[in-house]
Amino acid sequence: MRKIWCIIGMLMLLGLTVTSAAEITITHLTYTHHGEKYHEYLISKAEEFNKLNPGMRVEVIIGLHDKFQTMLVGGVPPDVVDLPDFLHLGPAGQLVDIYPLLERDGLLRNYNPLVLQAMSSAAGAIYSMPFELSMFVTYFNRELFNLAGLVTPDHLGAEWTWDAVIQNSRKLTIDGNADGTPEIFGFDRATGAGWRNAVYQAGGKFYEFDDAMRPVKSLWNSAEVLAGISWNETFFRERITPTYSVPDPSVYYFWNGKTAIDVQDQLGIIGNQLKDAPIDWDIMLLPRGPAGPLTMGGGSGPHLLADGKNLEAAWAWVKFYAGTKENVERWMQLTGRMTCLLAAQPSYVNLLGIRDKNVGRIFEQSNYLAPIESAYPLPNELNPRRISLETIWRGTQPVSARLEEIHQQTTAFMRDHF
Repeated sequence: MRKIWCIIGMLMLLGLTVTSAAEITITHLTYTHHGEKYHEYLISKAEEFNKLNPGMRVEVIIGLHDKFQTMLVGGVPPDVVDLPDFLHLGPAGQLVDIYPLLERDGLLRNYNPLVLQAMSSAAGAIYSMPFELSMFVTYFNRELFNLAGLVTPDHLGAEWTWDAVIQNSRKLTIDGNADGTPEIFGFDRATGAGWRNAVYQAGGKFYEFDDAMRPVKSLWNSAEVLAGISWNETFFRERITPTYSVPDPSVYYFWNGKTAIDVQDQLGIIGNQLKDAPIDWDIMLLPRGPAGPLTMGGGSGPHLLADGKNLEAAWAWVKFYAGTKENVERWMQLTGRMTCLLAAQPSYVNLLGIRDKNVGRIFEQSNYLAPIESAYPLPNELNPRRISLETIWRGTQPVSARLEEIHQQTTAFMRDHF
């Protein structure tokens, strides 16, 4: 009797082992700050994928950069990672070049070639699934422009330039009771992404990079960087932005109806902050600088890890949630974000209820993408987003002097670390 139970136990154990070996588990690490609706979408699609694919199971993990590093060090890398700042792992061989997969499966035609070009490395590799069209546009308050008797940006067309933004911001900053604090400001949050976009609009960039996406030369003291930063400094010097002009600038955020022009926000605010905002807002291209209305961003999405357990299974999952029209439309509806998938883009208008807006400008803006270097991850010591320009904005240091300091500091850091 004991022998019979031993044999049964062995068979049960063998059966469990076979079942476990047959099941493919795909781990997907997604970004905490993508937000609740994004997470809701991924989890629901993982459940759907699991039902459609017996023998496969997607496990969604929500975390930050340290979670990814811990998984790498622990020898259990995720199959899919959906966090920013890790694009540099591509040339190092840690991410899969998905261009051959897109080509093999006939998917290249599903995306704007300019978006794919902007996502490509110097060697022509694409290390991210084209999922989200993440970029900046101009948002403007039509009512405030009309009340001031000004031509709105959409009607200015190609004349919506750096100079037009300054001129309109002056006229739209209104201190009706002359108490020194404007009730309305022309330009929102001049410490945001707008000044970095301005550098690209001036035809500049912050660094030169080698083929491995490593910064090799600082351009902080170049004429183009000086031009972009100087343009942005005007908003502070003339006090036509609420930042540093009032105790609580958040009261004046664009969606509150107290600023007329916003170039600091990506498309996500359309389905979130602007969804129920009691203002008559609309969209225009970013202002034209010397090099045009360029924007940082373009296509972004999940990476496939080269050390993942099953590339084809991970690729099937990524195509399912990020490359299928019906699924992507659900994602847009939930998050308010825009997809790279051309077939799903026309649905954006109806899904978000914005048929009366200049949504076509979003697609037009995708033709004006900054060089791919603008998306390269950098250590905090080099990252423009992390480098303080407060002395410029507060007017305590000349633009050229501060930029020369940054040039010296970043040059020294690169010399010591690269």
